[in-house]
Amino acid sequence: MDAWATEALFAKFWRAGAEEFVGSELKKMKEG
Repeated sequence: MDAWATEALFAKFWRAGAEEFVGSELKKMKEG
């Protein structure tokens, strides 16, 4: 696997993880 593909895959997983984290944090704030 070349570096570009690895980086793209990493970015995809990082973004998914960040979105999930932000979503759970927002949920926590809404619930108090």
